[in-house]
Amino acid sequence: MKRTPRFGEPDPAELARLLPAPGDPELPRDRHRRLEDAFMAHIQRDRSATATEPAPAPDKAPRPARGRPRRPVLIGVPAALALA
Repeated sequence: MKRTPRFGEPDPAELARLLPAPGDPELPRDRHRRLEDAFMAHIQRDRSATATEPAPAPDKAPRPARGRPRRPVLIGVPAALALA
């Protein structure tokens, strides 16, 4: 649906003139081939890296490491409060 622009609104043709001309999206053939080869090399490297790493067994999943034991704190704080 076309509408007439309001007073003070820029005209679509005027806005189109302000934009730069579109560039040529075509790459030279040798540049395109080099980019394609590099992209495929990345894919192959990622596939080979994931294929060599064994997946952890679901029942043998590593447990997160615990910090220092909290037992002294759990016993020490109430004992200190009881003595105070």
